Amino acid sequence: MQYRVQNFQPDVSTCTITASQPGNDVYNAAQSVSRSFTYSKGASKITLKQPSSITTNGVYIYGMVASTTPLEVTTTSPDICSVNDLFYTYTQDGTRATLRAIKNGSCVINFTFPGDSHLLGSSLIWSSQVSGVNEIPVGSNTAQTITFAPIADREYGPGLYLKATTTSGLPITYKSLTPKICQILAPTEGIAVQAAYPLSGLDVANCIVEASQPGDNRFAPAISVQRSFNWIKAGMKITISRSTSMVGRGTHTVDAAVSFVDISKMGGLRSLGHALAVTSATPTVCTVISTAPSDQSRGIYSRSIVSTLSNGTCTLTFNFLGTADRKATSLSWNSIVSRI
Repeated sequence: MQYRVQNFQPDVSTCTITASQPGNDVYNAAQSVSRSFTYSKGASKITLKQPSSITTNGVYIYGMVASTTPLEVTTTSPDICSVNDLFYTYTQDGTRATLRAIKNGSCVINFTFPGDSHLLGSSLIWSSQVSGVNEIPVGSNTAQTITFAPIADREYGPGLYLKATTTSGLPITYKSLTPKICQILAPTEGIAVQAAYPLSGLDVANCIVEASQPGDNRFAPAISVQRSFNWIKAGMKITISRSTSMVGRGTHTVDAAVSFVDISKMGGLRSLGHALAVTSATPTVCTVISTAPSDQSRGIYSRSIVSTLSNGTCTLTFNFLGTADRKATSLSWNSIVSRI
């Protein structure tokens, strides 16, 4: 027996079970017996991971409860502190909010869990004393500026966290001015810019990000700052893992690895398994019979079967056509053929 889960689950519900026996050719039907009992939601408890102090630049506070339902986080002292960037982390840290100090005094924050199909709602009030703030008068329209460091060109792959700041300490708003090239994301660790997928396929694609701050009842809007950088395809290289000689008649194997130029990105692999087009530039000396993937230790290689036809220099051309985020590359490789 199990209660039925509904979109709206009442805090308390009554379940009635009736037991009956219709009898048979020997026994009369038994008198039915009913039993009722209640299902009720369990109590919930909000726990916090709190900062040691609140600053004008902003600090994180986390509210956690045994549920995947986000918390509501609000301030009852908006003249003392603000709540921004409410975000559910999809981790055990629960709901994250950014607290920013506005002026000295008691910052009071309300955490509210609305409840779910198993737990009752609950709330928690948290407070912290704000001190040491250089208070800006309301209505002063004080100027503020944005500091946004230049962004270096970078290869397609991991996003980049954006670290612009304001002299006011107010939160920054980011916007991609080239949405087909890059987009703004908000993962747990902070705001980031990421290449837009599907990728353009261009070797170089220009991304422009704008940082802005609209001001509030104390600060005037800041002059927006734009930063431009290029997403570029990762540099690739081809490596041959055999000696530069082919001795004897018949066929020979030639294994080729495709890897990043920046080997730190390989994660311990030696070859990424990309298919290669392999041809002979010296068809009177050697010819390529076949090329197929070869699963080996620490990577998948391209294995070519080469037939030697005469003594001399066998020149093979290896071509990687590239992908949406990796540059095309080629390699010309020579081997001395000795048909003994």
